Amino acid sequence: MAKVHDIDKTEIDNRIEKEISDRLQVSRSDFDDNTPFEEPPLNAESLDIIELAETIDMELGIFIPDDHLEQMETVGDAKSYIYNELDIAE
Repeated sequence: MAKVHDIDKTEIDNRIEKEISDRLQVSRSDFDDNTPFEEPPLNAESLDIIELAETIDMELGIFIPDDHLEQMETVGDAKSYIYNELDIAE
């Protein structure tokens, strides 16, 4: 799938939060940008994070290399990476 360039920050936030909520079975109201992936309430395992990155690649056309993926500790880190890749100001 080609990169999605006509997407705004709100749409990115909604897509990422929905995917995290669906994949990790956590209400969107239970986490925010400062929530670590590997701690409560998300408790994401490595495979969950890899699958989330694969979904971002499929839906937004943004590949996240392993070395960058390892540095993403919070929901906000993932969003920031995507904003940067799409040249969207935070």
